[in-house]
Amino acid sequence: MDIPSKTQQFSEFYEREVDGLFRYISFRVKSRQESMDIAQETFCSLWEKFATGSTIISLRAFLYASARNKIIDWYRKKKPLSLEKITEGEDGDILPFEPVDSLAESRIILSSEAKSVLKLIEKLPTHYRDALYLRLVEEMTPKEIGQILEVSAGTISVRITRGLTMIRKELGLTPEPEKT
Repeated sequence: MDIPSKTQQFSEFYEREVDGLFRYISFRVKSRQESMDIAQETFCSLWEKFATGSTIISLRAFLYASARNKIIDWYRKKKPLSLEKITEGEDGDILPFEPVDSLAESRIILSSEAKSVLKLIEKLPTHYRDALYLRLVEEMTPKEIGQILEVSAGTISVRITRGLTMIRKELGLTPEPEKT
């Protein structure tokens, strides 16, 4: 029986997790290019740990926690740009809009109902938003989410329940209490 090499193990993990990680980052960072850069940096960090033989209890939890930290760092470093600076090329000409490639776009397209729910999730306080996104979109367990967010699984369950209650209320799906 052949024992898979570190490179092969990492490659298999990468293939399994890259789409979900990109979606997670894209949910928080609206720039496709920045999302791709952060995802690449995250996998590079994981590879460095993996290649040195460092003990990582949960690769997936490490990956998402690392991405979360890189997103926070990105927002701290982010400087506002004017629309003119964004759309002008080096020679001062207006740059054409470049659409997202169709393969990436097809992976991210969601139904209109899911998009509206995601918009409601985006409006939630951060601790509810992160827990709900990882649970509903990435289908992680409360234990995995707790490892990423560095809180207990019970706390995550409460955050998910409260976040869902807020969304149901916003959508008008909770019955109004009867007045007596």
